[in-house]
Amino acid sequence: MCDSEKGKNARSPAVSVIITAYNAARSIRKCVESIMAQTFRDFECVVVDDGSADSTAEIVGALAEADARVRLVKRKNGGQSAALNTGLAGTGGKYVYMMDSDDEASPCLLEAAVGALEADPGADFATFDFARLSNPAQKPVAHADAVPAPVKVPSALDFWLSTGRDHNIWMSVYRRAAIDGIRFPEGYIHQDFFFNYMFFKGGRRGVYLPCALYAYDDCTPGSITNSPMSKRKVNAMFDLCRMLYEAYASAPAGEREKLRRRALQPRIKDRLKNVYRSGDADLVELAGERAREAFRLGILRFSGFTLRWKFRLLRILLSRKRSKEG
Repeated sequence: MCDSEKGKNARSPAVSVIITAYNAARSIRKCVESIMAQTFRDFECVVVDDGSADSTAEIVGALAEADARVRLVKRKNGGQSAALNTGLAGTGGKYVYMMDSDDEASPCLLEAAVGALEADPGADFATFDFARLSNPAQKPVAHADAVPAPVKVPSALDFWLSTGRDHNIWMSVYRRAAIDGIRFPEGYIHQDFFFNYMFFKGGRRGVYLPCALYAYDDCTPGSITNSPMSKRKVNAMFDLCRMLYEAYASAPAGEREKLRRRALQPRIKDRLKNVYRSGDADLVELAGERAREAFRLGILRFSGFTLRWKFRLLRILLSRKRSKEG
């Protein structure tokens, strides 16, 4: 069977693997097969087809017929956040792993991550590194006995901020109890950034496996990473930073300022840098409007910028006034 009812009343597996797919016929078979080849066998693999117009659903349907652990959930196109939320709502594993349809998992990813979590019942997540498919010299670890011993992470927030770690959700296996109530912001890109910092709030701790257990395709045509700067990208980053800043108002003392200074402001600064370099007058004007709002809310502060960047900021902040006077 390949519908959302399959296995609904069955015992929940140890791990729910959620793969979101949109027009992923080029890569979805290899992606799902990398999960089917896992050395850890107690899992369900739920592929959420977000209204694909190609043969994605047919390919996954055939894989589901061959392996009862694979399940296809079809929905109208609503974006990756909505598809991820559908996957979270329709699965019940003790642990949750979410991955992209154009990537591949090491065959020992689940074995290594679940083993580390089972050995440390207080850990909320197990995180690891990744290799790039575009670099043949990089390959994920293939055998669990080659995975280094887990390193304890007392504070997820401090770990991510101090290491400059990527925010991709496919870099972690989560304990479901730790992510209950957290959902992806529907209608937005950069949803992983938002989800992880919502997860970090309140002192989450976990384990780090210092090796690559995932292969990331960084050359996918049309991906957000490889697309040019746009109004959507500008608005998404400012909106998500505002939403996180507001969510952290109830966080333990010091967490909010730590988030603002070391995560939100640097992220906005990178976005402003890309807008400034684009030379697009409309984008600069939009960025100026959003930056003025961020300053009013206290998310941005001049004290966090170098003198050179303060001059750049002034040019961006005054962009609307200049355009109207011109």
